[in-house]
Amino acid sequence: MPTPFDAESLAALAAAGRRLARPLRRATVPCAVLAGAVAAGQTVVALREAVLSRPLPYPDPAAVVRLEVERDPEDPRVAAGFDHLVTIHETALLREHAALVEGFAAWSETWVSVGSESGRPLRVVRVHPGLFATLGVRPTLGSPFFPEHYAAAAERPPAVLLGHRLWRRLGGSPETPVPEIPELTLNAVPTPVTGVMPADFFFPDPDAAAWIPAPDREPTRANRGSAQLLLGRLAPGATPTAAAAELTAILRNGGELRANERVRVTRLAEVVTAGLRPALDLLLLGALLLTLTASVSVTALRLSEMLAQRVAAATRRALGATWKDELRAALARVALRSLLVAAAAGLLSSWLLLASRRVAGALLFPESWHLTPASVGAGLGLSILAVTLAEAPAVLGALRHPARLVGQDPLAPGTRLLAPSYLAFGTLASTALLIVALSFSLRAFDLLRGLGSFPAEGLAQLTVDFAGDERSPRHEERTAALERAAARLGAMPGVLGVSYADALPDALGRVEFASGGGFRPGAPVFSKIRIGPGLLEVLGVEVLAGRSLLRTDAPPAEPVAVVSRAFARREAGDSPRGTPDRMPDRMPDRMINRTVGDRGAEARVVGVAAEVLRFPAQPAPPAAYVPFAAPPPDALPVPRAEIVARLDRRVRPQDTAAFAREAALAAPDLRVLRAESVRNRRARLLGGNLL
Repeated sequence: MPTPFDAESLAALAAAGRRLARPLRRATVPCAVLAGAVAAGQTVVALREAVLSRPLPYPDPAAVVRLEVERDPEDPRVAAGFDHLVTIHETALLREHAALVEGFAAWSETWVSVGSESGRPLRVVRVHPGLFATLGVRPTLGSPFFPEHYAAAAERPPAVLLGHRLWRRLGGSPETPVPEIPELTLNAVPTPVTGVMPADFFFPDPDAAAWIPAPDREPTRANRGSAQLLLGRLAPGATPTAAAAELTAILRNGGELRANERVRVTRLAEVVTAGLRPALDLLLLGALLLTLTASVSVTALRLSEMLAQRVAAATRRALGATWKDELRAALARVALRSLLVAAAAGLLSSWLLLASRRVAGALLFPESWHLTPASVGAGLGLSILAVTLAEAPAVLGALRHPARLVGQDPLAPGTRLLAPSYLAFGTLASTALLIVALSFSLRAFDLLRGLGSFPAEGLAQLTVDFAGDERSPRHEERTAALERAAARLGAMPGVLGVSYADALPDALGRVEFASGGGFRPGAPVFSKIRIGPGLLEVLGVEVLAGRSLLRTDAPPAEPVAVVSRAFARREAGDSPRGTPDRMPDRMPDRMINRTVGDRGAEARVVGVAAEVLRFPAQPAPPAAYVPFAAPPPDALPVPRAEIVARLDRRVRPQDTAAFAREAALAAPDLRVLRAESVRNRRARLLGGNLL
């Protein structure tokens, strides 16, 4: 008598196990393919919910709005890049007459150093009176700023409010009712800490670490064109559309706006997430197309399986199976595989969300990146949709009339038509996905490479500011510090050239008005960029006529400048709307030795450089490049500078770290705020760390 453990019994058990495992093996690959695609969609849905749907950490956040102005395209402030800001005079009018918006408050950003003047740089926000009241937020520890803090803020910060993360890094403890840190040394000056903001609070973005007071400025003739970032709170029952109409009417009646200009009122939540929404929408579209493509691919696999199982299907029919049995079996497969795909996709999506927190600096609220009931429901819905599409041939084949089912194979004749239809549909979906990905990738590659700008390959960038002792270093000392840093970096292996500037040509330099005396309607503007010798050559900006700036152009030599092609075209009287190609070929040569500028700041043109667009591919005002060593005529110090180095290879993280270290050793007065490759900077501005 055979025992349960004899060879024959074990062989029978193994055969039964193989028969039971065969359907599972057949389902593993299709389910894995679908689970991967569904997990991508589920992850994006969870990110969208965490980033775009979560309310900002303020009481009644929907009432907090950002105020901007859409100005006439001919307004010079449009070309200068600050057309959206609200002037001090416009703010005064709005405060006096507005009824639908209250609590107007301004803010700006700056950098300070913690500890000595050469200490660690810290990004802080200068808040004007009423901003925290507009947000509806108070410190959890300590007290807010008082009027005397704002009154004393004109000379130096009289107090500071710490963000919760900074407070914890400095040793603060959540158990104490008052801040443990009585003061914080900012720019070598002890500054009292008045309080600590709530743990989830941020403004204007999560990177802001602390807040210092700033006084409001009264409107005068001297600050007629001064503008600022402006915040407000909607009155109860008001809408952004109604508020925008009221504010526009107030400024038009006050003579501040033209007929085609208007005020734009946007909820702060939309402003904070505006740069992330397009990227997340693109990711969601790609995930949906990926799910569709995966479903169609699995459908083709199922069609081939059905073709291989014609004998088994005929046997089932001969044994009495009906079309209802076939339909029940098909629906059971859809249900079971949907649950299996949803479970696998949920696990994979949880891992993806955990891994995505490494780019927490690119998005908001990283602590809330996890699966929620809404994202789980979206994953289940995507799983059912994907599996249903994949199993559609079997379901539709079972739904045929019973009389047509008898004696015919499962792919005849209506179901056979599904094969070419699904394959054609899958080809179209895959092609659409590839076209979207390719077009976006090519556009991003063009921008990274420097569309309308200079090539980023091999280019490293150091953003520095100047930290002296108790006094602010003179401009000659700042220039000497940059020269020492450039000389030391230029001697490093693999460095082809080093130079510096107060702003790179693809950023917006200091905007000046050609008429002098500040802004007036119709006054042409240009971007004045102070550059070191050889900067255009290091960047790869072509000099079309004349020469670039040399080391011998520093004072006491005569003032000289290199102008952009757009600057030369404007000086020649051509329409600023004309394209560069319409400019006569010899026009750059005719600009050489002309005198440009006014108010005692005249300079002789020694060269004309190619046009450089603001990154990414935005119009820029005409540019004038002047020697960095020439002190500013208004005695205002250059607060920050950029050092750039061209390498004979792609910039690596160890390269930027070495540059930052060597620059600090060469010039202790220089404080490195950021060190990165220009390619990474452009990727960061494009949202590449998200995409």
